[in-house]
Amino acid sequence: MHTVSEVFKAGWQLIKLYFMIGLPTETRDDVEGIVQLVNKISAVGRKIKRSNQITVSISTFAPKPHTPFQWVAQISPDEIREKQAFLMENLRRHGIRLKWHNPEMSILEGIFSAGIAV
Repeated sequence: MHTVSEVFKAGWQLIKLYFMIGLPTETRDDVEGIVQLVNKISAVGRKIKRSNQITVSISTFAPKPHTPFQWVAQISPDEIREKQAFLMENLRRHGIRLKWHNPEMSILEGIFSAGIAV
């Protein structure tokens, strides 16, 4: 939070944060932790200047070949939508912009990266 404070004090008005959902060991607490962290960062920024902004980008994990997670299943489109909906609902406030990927496109990314013929 110190670094966030220093960045906003130095005149930056936007901080971009990047998160991934659907990792193999992810729990509900992990997704809730995204909300808590973003809210803390937003509060720090708004304390310095009310117009400070946070952009939060959410990607979905897609297993890639030749990595430790290559054989791990990707979460379903419904699970992706559920997690995205939770984040949208809980990060809907002034000064926070949430960006996410289409669930079906995330599934296709996983299929293409695995080289699976359909």
